Amino acid sequence: MRKNILITGGSGFIGSNLSQVLLLKDYNVIIVDVVPPRFSHENLTYIEINISHDTIPQELEGKIDGIIHLAGKNIFGKWTSQFKKAVYDTRIQSTQKLVESVSRWSTKPNVFISASAFGYYGNKGEKEVTERDDAGGDFLSHVCNDWEKESLQAEQCGIRSVQIRTAHVLGKGGLLAPLFVPFRLGIGAWIGKGNAWLPWVHIDDIVGIYVFALEHENMRGPINTAAQEKIRQ
Repeated sequence: MRKNILITGGSGFIGSNLSQVLLLKDYNVIIVDVVPPRFSHENLTYIEINISHDTIPQELEGKIDGIIHLAGKNIFGKWTSQFKKAVYDTRIQSTQKLVESVSRWSTKPNVFISASAFGYYGNKGEKEVTERDDAGGDFLSHVCNDWEKESLQAEQCGIRSVQIRTAHVLGKGGLLAPLFVPFRLGIGAWIGKGNAWLPWVHIDDIVGIYVFALEHENMRGPINTAAQEKIRQ
């Protein structure tokens, strides 16, 4: 029987690519987002919901085999206190609502996979980190740490939980496209001395990691995603 996978934020860059791969693998995909997906498919369903404020429709109870939670405000913008609050709330509140919703279902999803980010580690200088390292002390570390804690609550109701610590994603439509614009206009710049580490992953690989986490029941907890090649900004 074809399995049903619900993807929040599924109309975004990672979500769109992941959805198409899952459809090719004969899954049913349900995208939950505030904007519709960029493509259609007979096994694709779109539900317009702001997951930070609304709950999953009750009629989906018992019909979802796995949840992949990608929704969250883009972190690129002017970091005012209001902007930072939105970055935090759209991740933590949405995760809380999702876990609370499915915890009340009599038939629960098998797995809850949540996005996280390399920002979890903060600035560790030249230290190479693994999943066993502690969170940093800056704002993004705080966001990622709380985000993952809420995701792990799914384990309390018997749902396998995975957190994908995403590096900078490259590929068509990824990180580099908007960064090229100011450089083409002659106003591009790097941050500080430009020697900060820039962990990266290709879109095909991050999609593959999500699929692997979905399909392998031994995968639990945080997963780092950076490519082995170490580059600076």
